[in-house]
Amino acid sequence: QYYALKGLDIGQRNRLYHQVFQLWSTLGEIQVETGDHELAEGSFRTALELRDKILNDQVTASTFIEIGQLYLKQHKWDEAKKAIGLG
Repeated sequence: QYYALKGLDIGQRNRLYHQVFQLWSTLGEIQVETGDHELAEGSFRTALELRDKILNDQVTASTFIEIGQLYLKQHKWDEAKKAIGLG
């Protein structure tokens, strides 16, 4: 997580939105794996707030699917359906 956070700092300062998006998504994946589901949800949501600055729909679709799978683990059925549908 340390290196992802360092990368986020550098990316945000340099307005490298695609890289920042990917780092937030990656951080969310790490947090899911370590059981930090609330932090993961926040990381995925932060990434998706940048989706209008990302030109690659495949990258954003992957993050929608990741957060949808997280919602399934949290038994948030409606949110999961919506997120996976957007993916």
